[in-house]
Amino acid sequence: MNEENKELINMEEDNPIKEPEFIENEKRAEEEAQAEVLPEPELEPIEYDTDNLKNIEVAREIFLKQYKVQNIVKWIVSIAALGLIILGWLVFLEISVYLTIGTVGASLVLILLYNFFIKRYLNGKMKIYFDQFYKNTTEFTFDNPDFADVDFKVENKIEAVQFTENEIYKDVIQVGSRNLTNYRYKGMPISVCDAAGQVKGAKQLIPVFVGKYFMAENSYDNDESIIVYLKGNEKSLPPTNVAHLNVVSDEKGVAVYSNNSEALKFVNKKVMAALKKITTDDILIDVAIAIRKGKTFVCAGYDDVLMVLPLEKPFNPKATRSYKDDLVDISELIYTIK
Repeated sequence: MNEENKELINMEEDNPIKEPEFIENEKRAEEEAQAEVLPEPELEPIEYDTDNLKNIEVAREIFLKQYKVQNIVKWIVSIAALGLIILGWLVFLEISVYLTIGTVGASLVLILLYNFFIKRYLNGKMKIYFDQFYKNTTEFTFDNPDFADVDFKVENKIEAVQFTENEIYKDVIQVGSRNLTNYRYKGMPISVCDAAGQVKGAKQLIPVFVGKYFMAENSYDNDESIIVYLKGNEKSLPPTNVAHLNVVSDEKGVAVYSNNSEALKFVNKKVMAALKKITTDDILIDVAIAIRKGKTFVCAGYDDVLMVLPLEKPFNPKATRSYKDDLVDISELIYTIK
């Protein structure tokens, strides 16, 4: 997901309200208007109960101020460039066409220089924000005695093949990732990163997965893969590469696909019990697991409230707290599958 350099602030359009031309009974109209006004929902209080969570909000506030300052500078530069063009057209054109060309050229140079320097400036400030965000979220979510040797960098990514080899989703042509983190859970090496997989649509690329992507080794020794799907809500993005597989089991909340007739001997009651400890909701959308020979892959689909870094609105740690709990449950599932 490479949206860091796009505009992050959406401007709302005015929505003027027409007043009625005639009001027969003003008092009655006011009473009716008041009756129609619905009470605004109470805002959920935001609490930062650890230094890590506080640090994220501080970093957001700093970057937001820097972003707003560059917006002001952008308007100033735009007005100055427009002023040069008008000056050249209305004043210098009568004196010399070369002066007009010069002023227009100067305005273009001004815009180009601004774009060059502001891009470097914003990218630098954005990197600082990203580093602070992931440093503090990683420290917060991995604060558990069962985790050890946690190593991460925001800029670290997976190779596209590391995602497509899970074969959960069909015809994935683009993979984006960041913050590859290696860690141990109860001594078992596991890797996780933010990832997104996309396929080609009629007019644009379409996401088939956005969320946290886990990878680990296992002892499964069969060429027929097993795909397990923990179903979610209407935002779910189910596996798209299961048509060639047999439906081994399809319960209300979990489906198992494989051409291995003995798949349930590996995805046994202990594995299913660990899976059912993971609860899908409005944050954790769904979970797809691929068990392949020697490797386990977990695609935990998450809502934007976790995957998109906050800018205008204060950082709400609710989703991060939820992921902290999920991280233990998903790691335990991978540990059980081993």
